[in-house]
Amino acid sequence: MTPEKKFVERRQLRRYKVKQGAFAAMMPLSNKLGQIIDLGKGGLSFHYIHVDDGINDGSELDIFVSNKEFYLPKLPVQKVSDVLVPNKIPNNPIVIRRHGVRFQELTPDQIYELDAFIQRYTTEEV
Repeated sequence: MTPEKKFVERRQLRRYKVKQGAFAAMMPLSNKLGQIIDLGKGGLSFHYIHVDDGINDGSELDIFVSNKEFYLPKLPVQKVSDVLVPNKIPNNPIVIRRHGVRFQELTPDQIYELDAFIQRYTTEEV
């Protein structure tokens, strides 16, 4: 008998669903750019189209919205997860992954801007 894998919630800070049109981009020299799924004061996760080009993850992340009303660059981050998102379309060659990061030592200005983003661009607690 195979023991069941149990999901253990390790987050200590609240996470919120993010409205459509909010994006994250790993920087520098990374091809990971995609829509933010959820976000909190401790980190975020986003979906991106996977391209296997051998480029390593960046150590910083930019957050922005499509209408250009918000831009928060160069947040220091550490990768927590990078998992395959199941493909709902058979034989679709596009690979989507979910990338999770933890924020590292944010400045007071970055914390202020992150709080403003949470107030303005999130909907409900996950």
